[in-house]
Amino acid sequence: MSQRIILHLDVNSYFATMEQQAYPNLRGKPIGVAGKDERMSGRHSRTEAPKSGIMSFGRFAGASGGERTVVAGASIEAKKFGVKSGMSSWEARKLCPGIIIVAANYDRYIFTSKRIFSLMERFSPTVEVFSIDEAFLIINSKLETLSSKQIQMLKNQIYKNDSDFENWNLKFVSNLGFSASDFAYLQAIDIAVQLKQLIRTHIGSWVSVSIGISYGRTLAKLASELQKPDGLTVIKPEDFARIAKTTPIEELCGIGYRLRPRLNQLGISTIAELGSAPREMLVRVFGDFTGSWLADIGRGIDDNQLRSFRQLPQEKSVGHSYTLPHDLASMTEVKKVMLLLAERVGVRLRRKGLMGKTVSVYVRFYDKTGWGQQMAIKDYLMDGLAIYKVGAELLDLIIQPKPVRLIAITVSDLVTQVQTTKPLFVVNQRYEQLVGAIDKINNRYGEFTVFRGALAKMKQRIFKLPDGRNKRHYLPEITHINPFTKRV
Repeated sequence: MSQRIILHLDVNSYFATMEQQAYPNLRGKPIGVAGKDERMSGRHSRTEAPKSGIMSFGRFAGASGGERTVVAGASIEAKKFGVKSGMSSWEARKLCPGIIIVAANYDRYIFTSKRIFSLMERFSPTVEVFSIDEAFLIINSKLETLSSKQIQMLKNQIYKNDSDFENWNLKFVSNLGFSASDFAYLQAIDIAVQLKQLIRTHIGSWVSVSIGISYGRTLAKLASELQKPDGLTVIKPEDFARIAKTTPIEELCGIGYRLRPRLNQLGISTIAELGSAPREMLVRVFGDFTGSWLADIGRGIDDNQLRSFRQLPQEKSVGHSYTLPHDLASMTEVKKVMLLLAERVGVRLRRKGLMGKTVSVYVRFYDKTGWGQQMAIKDYLMDGLAIYKVGAELLDLIIQPKPVRLIAITVSDLVTQVQTTKPLFVVNQRYEQLVGAIDKINNRYGEFTVFRGALAKMKQRIFKLPDGRNKRHYLPEITHINPFTKRV
């Protein structure tokens, strides 16, 4: 007989912690990580941090300047002032005047997340990546008939250093008794403690994680949220009814700003009230899938299956979007940005060995209205210029252009390169070889070491463009390059 235990790991204040780990002079200070730096806006004043190589922003351009720098991550110290991810930089500075804003280093974050997921795989082959800084791990524990003495020995092994173990902030929603079922949870706690130690050893002493352990995926994530930072929380099946009485429904992953008001209108504000709601009503209001899930999770039924990120199906699309530092009224300038995005899409397609034949373009205007269109073509594409040409043709369909705030381009209807035929004509074969040679150079010496001349000025204006956030991008293929040695 086996019992499934789910462990959820969440790196505390991930982006900011990575910068504090890389630059010790930032530790203990309120910092915010922004996706843009002063090279994208002449209105920023720049100050160099001594001997660190980091960059901080001085005064931020206000709304009149058109700057939309967004805080992608805040440190634990900044969060105490109310700074949150997704907040504009001027709002963050208003809440915390002493905040230090640093430019994001996505290469560092992706590299480190790969290493963390690789460490998790030491304990189970089933690691499901939830985001760049979160993952689930399934622990299949074989239940045995254990004596109280045997279980106490396992507890003693976990608690072998009481002073160190107190640092893990272990929190049980209920105290573990001496039963056979507790062996599975004790085993999970032992793995959680080892994970915390491994991460501090292999990733950095400043890096902490919060871990939740429960019998289901949603409840494991809830457990990890109950105690931050550096927490370790266990929720057992018999604990559910008690915590459901006082836990708001928005604490459950999957109930956000859209579902919560609708549930509140039905008189549902806690998990216990959700469990008391008739299943038929929830299905009628929210549909079969969402309504059934709400009814189940409200009753403590949490049996979602986990899949290893190494077993994920092939992605259905590859794309890039970018929010412009300033609204662009000229479609010629918008097309230049789209060329850069298309090149990035092409690079990612080739790295993944994929090709696509449907190109989609989405544009958001200054007044928050949007426009989108897609086009299916005859031949499969994996080259940035070819993708751009289709996208530019789609942009020409906009009848009444307005200043553009965001642009996105995506390639779908994907197949693997081995499923397509090689180019027939010599000129196309040589062009494909040229693109492959450029990829090799850029992979070795850095992205856009070799690039199209049309991108020269645009590359300077759009620096450190974030890579795609598809979770499949975070496969732990560890390289020998350590981004902690790099300087932004």
